[in-house]
Amino acid sequence: MNTSLSNLKRVVSFIILFALFLTNYSFGQEQKDKPEAKKSKIKSYSEVITKDAKTSKGVFNVHFVDGKWYYEIPKNEIGRLFLWVSQIKKVQSKLGYGGVAYNNQVVRWDKRNDQIMLRQVQYALVSDEEKAVYNAVDASTFPPILMSFDIQAYGQDSSAVIDVTEFLTAEKTEFVPKKNYNARRLDPKRTFIEKISAYPENVEADVVLTFDV
Repeated sequence: MNTSLSNLKRVVSFIILFALFLTNYSFGQEQKDKPEAKKSKIKSYSEVITKDAKTSKGVFNVHFVDGKWYYEIPKNEIGRLFLWVSQIKKVQSKLGYGGVAYNNQVVRWDKRNDQIMLRQVQYALVSDEEKAVYNAVDASTFPPILMSFDIQAYGQDSSAVIDVTEFLTAEKTEFVPKKNYNARRLDPKRTFIEKISAYPENVEADVVLTFDV
């Protein structure tokens, strides 16, 4: 009995709500031509998003099929800014309170060849485009790449289908309040995506994360 209680104290689990909210701003980006099938490993849409897929439609469609979660990002959402809100939705007793936001950041989806990149947009330094210092500020705020996704398939409207399963369940310091709980290692066997819902202007993902402490 004592051993069991001791083991329980060494684990922390909580549900994280990752929410993406569309903003009214965008960055111009040259779109690459759709690659020819014979030159890429991209599958046909029906091979990836099969008839068994469960789909939630919104600012971009979310699909669940064969245990994997996919975002289908429309061409017109590439380069647009999203507010990424990370919130502790539920937490174990005596470890704090649910409903607390701990990280907000602006991100955007960029396309490069057969990949979609999630970039963090930084506003620590800003300058008027008309001012001479603008180029120096722009060169010092290059948006870092948080994650790169291989495009799995293209929709009929050139929307890009990417697998976000690993991304949402990985140990990412940018999105997970690991230090707040003295957590050490993410346990992948007790970590999973509970649900993802799409809405007209946002997408919400509930992810159960379990860490050894």
